[in-house]
Amino acid sequence: DAQDPVVRQSMASSLASLGRWPESVVQYREAVRLAPEDADVRRDLGVIAAAAGELGEARTHLSKALELRPGFAAAHFQLGLVSVKQGRLKSALHSFGQALDYDPQHPRARLERVKALMQLGRRTQLLDELSNLLDDYPPEDENEVLRLTNLLAAIAQLEQSEER
Repeated sequence: DAQDPVVRQSMASSLASLGRWPESVVQYREAVRLAPEDADVRRDLGVIAAAAGELGEARTHLSKALELRPGFAAAHFQLGLVSVKQGRLKSALHSFGQALDYDPQHPRARLERVKALMQLGRRTQLLDELSNLLDDYPPEDENEVLRLTNLLAAIAQLEQSEER
């Protein structure tokens, strides 16, 4: 049934999996029209709109998804990615932090947060975040441990030299 938002969402998802972004966006828009209070559909449209380069539309739908479901970690994360694409790094950092508040084990939010901290030049926070990541996910290769330990030491030394 063309008036069923689940059918539209399924069609949109199929089109997206084929890389047919513009057609997928059209189907997701229709799904949102049929189910405007569905946070999952809004998030999905936000993701696909971003993939299609429609960053303003992506931000609008992801924000609406968060109005509907404030603790929606996946929507916070996707809003962070859109913010990065728009050059809004402080906003991205906030969104990744929100995603981690609601889902501390979010698979990519911590990594994207580290990238945003690097781009913003927030070395103290970066050092803390990298140390926490290493504690939580220690590398198995001894050479990788040594390389990362040296990197953390270099960042800490740089931070101390700039404080003087």
